[in-house]
Amino acid sequence: MSKRLALLIGHSSYQDDRLTIPHTGSGDVTALAEILRDRQHGRFDNVHVLLDKTAVDVQLGIAAFLEQPLAPDDLILLYFAGHCLLDKRAVYLAAADTFTETYLDATTIDADFIRRRLAYCPAQKVVVLDCGVSRFDGAAAPDAPAVLAQAFGGPGVAIFLAVASAPLPQPSSFTQALTNGLRGLAADRNQDGRLTLQEWFAAAQTDHAPWQKLADETQDGWVITAVSPDKLIPPPIPAVTPSKQRSYLLPVLLLILLLGLGGVYALGGFAPALSPTPTSEAAGIARVTETAVPATEEPTLTAVPATPTIPAKPTQTDTPPQTPTPSPAPSFTPTSLPSTTVSPTRTPSATATATAVPTVTPTVAPIPMQITAEAAFLRAGPGVNYKIIAFPLQGTPVTAVARNSDATWYNIVLADGTSGWIYTDVIRPADVAAGPALPVAATIPAPVNEFYDFFAQDTGSTLIVQVYHAYVGTHGEEAFLRARLLPETDQVQPAYLNGNDLGLGLRIVQFTRTGSAPYTSESVEFCMVDTAGEAFFCQTFPARKVW
Repeated sequence: MSKRLALLIGHSSYQDDRLTIPHTGSGDVTALAEILRDRQHGRFDNVHVLLDKTAVDVQLGIAAFLEQPLAPDDLILLYFAGHCLLDKRAVYLAAADTFTETYLDATTIDADFIRRRLAYCPAQKVVVLDCGVSRFDGAAAPDAPAVLAQAFGGPGVAIFLAVASAPLPQPSSFTQALTNGLRGLAADRNQDGRLTLQEWFAAAQTDHAPWQKLADETQDGWVITAVSPDKLIPPPIPAVTPSKQRSYLLPVLLLILLLGLGGVYALGGFAPALSPTPTSEAAGIARVTETAVPATEEPTLTAVPATPTIPAKPTQTDTPPQTPTPSPAPSFTPTSLPSTTVSPTRTPSATATATAVPTVTPTVAPIPMQITAEAAFLRAGPGVNYKIIAFPLQGTPVTAVARNSDATWYNIVLADGTSGWIYTDVIRPADVAAGPALPVAATIPAPVNEFYDFFAQDTGSTLIVQVYHAYVGTHGEEAFLRARLLPETDQVQPAYLNGNDLGLGLRIVQFTRTGSAPYTSESVEFCMVDTAGEAFFCQTFPARKVW
């Protein structure tokens, strides 16, 4: 059965205030994701959402999404709501950390990267862009829809476009229209329970919003949703023929007869009137009922409720006097049965149960895996608030030895012996089912606040420094970065090129001279600061420069 998968990328704000978003917030993206997941509407098998993520996170998410094992009849939906940037003839998608022209290619997602990934994917591909467009190179604004269509188009790719020049005159309603078309299959014009690409776009198209679709006639027939449940005809319940009814009645009647006989024996006083069975045979039936493991009787005899009522008749005297066997006891209570009669029948059952338990003890050996994303982060622990210790490239062979409790991170070992944790979306075992079978790691290190991988560049007039950070959240989500040169001075001031919050991993700071007095810096101090302005964690790195 074909699959339906979606990756939705959206933004509610940007660090660079020159960038705009087509919506008033992330609500439109969230609403589209919910309707795609809904089993009565979109019925997609899996929907991933990336909101306000960095360029690196978005690239890794796209790479992992498009590298899933897919078939030609599967359908994927790649959706982006945000700011599209045009620089010369290149096209970029803005990310949460996009900033300044100098670092544009390092903090955006290049359209060429997405187009190459789409070309490798064998599934049917639908790309939806709901974006504001601007240029950073000062050139005249081109035909933005044509440029975007060329940047993301390719064989087997259908494109929906809603493009407006930034600043946007009004919020876009394109995503809302797509969501409404899925709700209740409102866009299904012929009411056949299948929403095609053509129907979905036609329902979203309005006179005042000339959105564009680029798809050939074959792609117009692609099914966006699975068949609607209310359109399915339930399979008929097979009728029971008279012959089958008779075949069922015989064992049922036999069971009722056996239960009735057991009840008669339990009542005791009526037994002689119904059957001349000697007491020895009655005792045999009583033994069968107690042991519940008969060797020759029908299994249904184990359900006879005789045991609770037998002890109430300890003075039964209906035994014929000619019975030569002395074995029948005057009472049918379990305590009157010889211990040799009960033990042999119960012992094998208990022995079989005891020996079966130790056989279910799986041992999972380390599992060979391979990095599937173009770039991946190997961290000191299972989470983004752990230090990055390596950057294994695509195709790198690794060995997975353990996992975290919910199997979202694997503990792996590189070929050089480096051990760390990696997110499961960027790595794949040869056997997909083998990953979750790994044992849970015996110990998981606790995350710590730290700065690491410091780098400094002296440009002559400025000093540009960058540092990675791991923030555990010890002082809330609003903690931020403060950088200063040591010895402390007011001659040089910092500028935080990609913001100063502690949520994005890499921070770049540019120090520029504002005074004229001689000054020599020896180091840079980075501090994590709470909302009250108090530093709760600081680290210092050498950075000598004569100003």
